Amino acid sequence: MQGKSYLRTGKCNACGKCCCHIALLVEERPILTEEEFNRIREIYPNYQRFQIIGKNQYGHLLFQCKYLGEDHKCHDYKNRPYICRVYPIEEIFFWGGNLAEGCGFQFIPVEDFQQVLERVMDKDEDLNDGGESLKKEEPVMGEYSPDKENKQI
Repeated sequence: MQGKSYLRTGKCNACGKCCCHIALLVEERPILTEEEFNRIREIYPNYQRFQIIGKNQYGHLLFQCKYLGEDHKCHDYKNRPYICRVYPIEEIFFWGGNLAEGCGFQFIPVEDFQQVLERVMDKDEDLNDGGESLKKEEPVMGEYSPDKENKQI
């Protein structure tokens, strides 16, 4: 994901999986040691709700929320901190985080303007050759083609 922009789509399906293996960022970087986490909890009291459960393959600490119940629901939902309200955020995935399997969210790559412009300009060039290059392409699903039967796929 690094070097690209992404748009978060979807919605939470309340499975609680993201509350079990949380990648926390502080000042736009992951937490690496227990000592660092203890210092952060003194500065940010809301981090008291998280407990260390291990490390990921990059050496970043992973956390679990203390308020996640056996029913996979947050037992402090009304008071949940900002990080829980906006999770998942794109930056976490730049540092090696992943969406939980079955998560209702997904990240869709966003093309920058230059990429879109180049694609449109390429299509414009295809039209300037009298449409010859477009005639060679296969028809889009369900589109009529005089060379083939008109079938919906």
